[in-house]
Amino acid sequence: MTIRSSKYPKISISEEARIRMGAFNLVGKIYSVLFKKKGDLRDKITEEIHFNLISIFLHLNDESDVVRKACFSSLKDLSEIMNHPELM
Repeated sequence: MTIRSSKYPKISISEEARIRMGAFNLVGKIYSVLFKKKGDLRDKITEEIHFNLISIFLHLNDESDVVRKACFSSLKDLSEIMNHPELM
């Protein structure tokens, strides 16, 4: 299956899944690094984490197994840095 748009090139569903997987893998890693900072940046990162949790939880039901695994991995990273093991 391919997605067509007059503005954008063709993207196959498998490519789209790899993009989503990469994005969710990065979320956990980037937030883990930035969360170690002190002050205002940490507060902003905490706010961003809370904002993105809904999307991560929703993608746990993604049709792609690699995306589901990436979301689970991100949740694991986020639960550790926020000291909320109950997320897992």
